[in-house]
Amino acid sequence: MEGGRSSRPSRCPARLPIPQIPWDDGDRNKVLPAFTKKRMLRKDKKMTQAIGESSRPYRYDVFLSFHGEDTRNGFTNYLHEELKQSGIAAFMDEEELWKGEEIAPAILRAIGESRISIVVFSENYASSSWCLDELVRIVECRDTMGQIVWPVFYKVDPSDVRKQRRRYGRALNDHEERLKSNGGDSEKVKRWRKALTKAANVSGWHLVKQRESNVIRSIVKAVCAQLKNRNQLHIPENVVAMDSHVDRMHTLLDMELNEVRIVGICGFGGIGKTTIAKATYNAFVHKFEYCRFLSSVRESCEKFAESGLLRLQEALIYKVRWDDCLKLHNVDEGMSMIKSRLSKKKVLIVIDDVNQLIQLEKLVGGCDWFGCGSRIIITTRDEHLLTAHNIQSMYRVRRLDRLPAHKLFSSIAFQNYPPLDYEKLSYDIVDYTKGLPLAIKILGSFLQGRSLLEWKSTLDRLERVFNGEIFSVLRISFDSLDDYDKDIFLDIACFFKGESRSKVTKILGSCDLCPDVGIAVLIDKSLITIEYGKLEMHDMIQEMGREIVRRESPKVPGKRSRL
Repeated sequence: MEGGRSSRPSRCPARLPIPQIPWDDGDRNKVLPAFTKKRMLRKDKKMTQAIGESSRPYRYDVFLSFHGEDTRNGFTNYLHEELKQSGIAAFMDEEELWKGEEIAPAILRAIGESRISIVVFSENYASSSWCLDELVRIVECRDTMGQIVWPVFYKVDPSDVRKQRRRYGRALNDHEERLKSNGGDSEKVKRWRKALTKAANVSGWHLVKQRESNVIRSIVKAVCAQLKNRNQLHIPENVVAMDSHVDRMHTLLDMELNEVRIVGICGFGGIGKTTIAKATYNAFVHKFEYCRFLSSVRESCEKFAESGLLRLQEALIYKVRWDDCLKLHNVDEGMSMIKSRLSKKKVLIVIDDVNQLIQLEKLVGGCDWFGCGSRIIITTRDEHLLTAHNIQSMYRVRRLDRLPAHKLFSSIAFQNYPPLDYEKLSYDIVDYTKGLPLAIKILGSFLQGRSLLEWKSTLDRLERVFNGEIFSVLRISFDSLDDYDKDIFLDIACFFKGESRSKVTKILGSCDLCPDVGIAVLIDKSLITIEYGKLEMHDMIQEMGREIVRRESPKVPGKRSRL
């Protein structure tokens, strides 16, 4: 970067960024696998249920199932407090709910709204029909929604729970006798026995002579690790019609099959492939034992050259290493390590923005690399790469039709419908975006709040320059920036994408660029976003910025403002 910027006049205070409104791909894409109509109809009900369950917001991280008299004021209470101290939302029922024979609806709801259920099997757990009804619901949520279930055997033998022996056997027999004498549901005890066996077969904690505090710390650590693996990916608010995309991905992924499936998402840059992959990941992450989202694969490989793939391999398996200090030495070792670590696990992996076949070969070589039921999602602009890697299932994301494109544009430029005198202009401008969501977002943000004269001027420019070519559409917002903002934008595009906002602000501030104001302006114009404190920029916008710098001196790189 060149100096001499301190002579420029001071700037106005920073403006607050306009809320980001994302794009919508509409409902046009009909590219689905060749399922028969009969099969589609048969699966429709299950698929709708799965989408609803997967997208349901979790109210609790952990549900605690326990026998009150045994552990409410001791082990379970201490566990609950330790979970709360660690920032984990744990449900522990109140004694007031324990009234009557039937389990309270609030308890059933809480179980279904929890990511993890921890069942504390104590001496008298099976004597409570309430506890056993809870357990049936917990096992049901595990089987249908992928809920994690962990047992704690509190001073009881796991085999007694599993096989219903000793106290557990006597308690079930007593229940059976009581139900028979009262004319109750004779099948209920069978459901209880089945639930006890299923839950006791899961690996958990057996507390006999250990210090309770040590066991509690171990449980909390495991919960924290599990929740970290299930973190939702950031998606901008107000995403339109994303459920339809997730619905289609669910059909392609075919979650009911216990085989490994790889699905590709392909389409033009800026069409929304990554956002669809993120939404799909968020919808089904809870169903898998291990989940990873590798973003910007192409950029990582370009930035780090030969070490890029090695870094990506390490990122793919770093949570399942047996040795935290393990360091891969070459990509061949990495391939072997990925297979050995993940071949027995049911995994959900997204490889985002692939542009070379070698990336697929080194990261997701074959179906035998992953455990039964695993799902791999690949996003790319190049459909041929998917075919070359023998990926048959593809979701081809298409550009928007005119009406949904206009609806999206209006939601950004007007937050609703366009005024009558803007309506024709808005349709004309949408036509020049060619249905590309990214271009719609850029132009909508640029024209928001501008006068009718400015709208007409923008349309004239689009008609004159490169016949509405996408580069020119994206450059409209860049050309509207002042010199300070242009410098900041180009610096981010060339050097600082993915860096922390605070770090970049400090660096650019030393160049007298007033970055607090400039970054706010760039956010305002949808040229950059802030995700987890880092400056992010769509790859098409970054390419546009780099092309601007290249055109400063196409043949002599040394004469460009940035290298």
